[in-house]
Amino acid sequence: MRAHTSGPTGGRQAPILARWGSVVVGFLLWLCVAAPSNADDGTRRYAALSLIGETLTVVAYVGATGSQMSGNRSEPVSIGSRFFDITTLNAVQLSLSDLDVRMPVATFFGSSPSLFKEQHNLFDGRRVVLSQDLIAAMKKEGATHLVIVTRHRGQAEIRLQDGHTGSGMLEGLGYYIDQNFRTMSYATGGSATGYIAPYVYLRVSLVDLATSLIERERFITSSYAISAAGLASKNAGNTDEPRGLLAGKHLSVLGDALEGEIRRAMPYLLGEEACGSDEADADGRISDCTRAITSGKLTGEPLARAFKTRALAWRSKREPDRAIADLNDAIRLDPLYALAYDTPGNAWYNKRDFDRALADYGEAIRLNPKYAHAYFDRGNAWRAKRDNERAIADYSEAIRLNPQYASAYNNRGNAWYDKRDHERAIADFSEAIKVNPRYAMAYDNRARAWWAKGDHERTLADHESAVRIDPDNPGRLNNLAWFLVVTDNKGKGAPRAVEHARRACELTGWKEPEFIDTLAAAYAATGDFSEAIRWQEKALEDPKYATSSGAAAKARLALYRAGKPYSE
Repeated sequence: MRAHTSGPTGGRQAPILARWGSVVVGFLLWLCVAAPSNADDGTRRYAALSLIGETLTVVAYVGATGSQMSGNRSEPVSIGSRFFDITTLNAVQLSLSDLDVRMPVATFFGSSPSLFKEQHNLFDGRRVVLSQDLIAAMKKEGATHLVIVTRHRGQAEIRLQDGHTGSGMLEGLGYYIDQNFRTMSYATGGSATGYIAPYVYLRVSLVDLATSLIERERFITSSYAISAAGLASKNAGNTDEPRGLLAGKHLSVLGDALEGEIRRAMPYLLGEEACGSDEADADGRISDCTRAITSGKLTGEPLARAFKTRALAWRSKREPDRAIADLNDAIRLDPLYALAYDTPGNAWYNKRDFDRALADYGEAIRLNPKYAHAYFDRGNAWRAKRDNERAIADYSEAIRLNPQYASAYNNRGNAWYDKRDHERAIADFSEAIKVNPRYAMAYDNRARAWWAKGDHERTLADHESAVRIDPDNPGRLNNLAWFLVVTDNKGKGAPRAVEHARRACELTGWKEPEFIDTLAAAYAATGDFSEAIRWQEKALEDPKYATSSGAAAKARLALYRAGKPYSE
């Protein structure tokens, strides 16, 4: 069975949660990669605590007449997982690794329901009232400073194209809905009544653990309206139904907004706005960092961070040579800058110079043997060199250091698949899904392994799960459509195959010949051979496709002309 994958099977994701922590002050803490305990060398080391919880709130505006005041109807919706806390801690980790890499970070979140209700009592002016047990636990992990993220309550100010609207108060994360406000979609030009607004209202504070004083903090009150005119094209359905928001993408939309806001706040907390703020685009960061580097005011680690920040901007502009030059300067300035070694390794990896990438990953591991992400990246490089034994060894070490490392399970599963050990591959893909139930790529990969074992029922279930999680991904739609075509001899799934294949073609502007080929096969499965011939001929108009897949595609075209569907 052929499968289309959107992007590499091994996304570069930072480790999230590693192992159980301790019971401290009456609530359960999770602990991520532990920081070194020798925090007496003057270097800042960080812990991160997220108290967002597993509830989003749907706030619906309710208009009133007469003497009654207009009000809002609020409905808490439990998502049944720690998705928001994990997203927050991941964003803090990634930001700190960009801005101050002498880590890793000890990360925590609470589990006591009372803690979420009373979290604002933690703040007493500029002081955070933390229990001595909790402070001791963080210091034991080497932390000198704490990044604490809590919910913030503020006035609803929903951003529109030309101003703001909204009433009442918002807190934490959720959606604000107004079914009466007339809005227009600037993307489509259409107008409609009503909008949905994802909102993120949080307080992010940097605390000195020695004094419990807040050094810096930022209040996030971010929201923006999505017009019903724009939602109509997304099949959003009833905008008043929390679980139907944004065509089932309500968690991913909020998660993206949450991560973006945390990452924008972190440079401010660490006093790095001049060189590293996400508010600026890549060109702006390059300009700011160049000014900081040439000012003569920075030395040592701050100067190394400026070089690294500029390197990341160069990399985002697809200029790896300049990125590598700046990262080498960062390493020269601070040889213990372990994450800096990992980053040029990634640049060499992207240039497909895997031997140099392996050397840099190895140096990062030498400097910090507990750096799980470097083992993960080195595993990717070994796999790119088709050395699956060494890849599996490195992925296994990353998992040992961080048992909740979903990407490492997924990529180790790919290595087992390459070795035709489908049982172990399925076990690893299943573990990745257990850690992250919304990991669409792991479902894709497990479907591939089920197919190799001849288990069509489970293959279908995993393809459908991947599409349900990521409904606008053309590769996943194509995979499901193709599976329905080649396994359904009676044609019962053919209409669905046509629907999914056509959607994949629309999402790619009808420029992906493989998807057009799938659409042709789907039409043939319905018995509409004229449409099948039309689209198969269209696919073969692409010169590259005709060269790479022409023989098989022409054979299918011959079948359609003979009035026969294609099957495997």
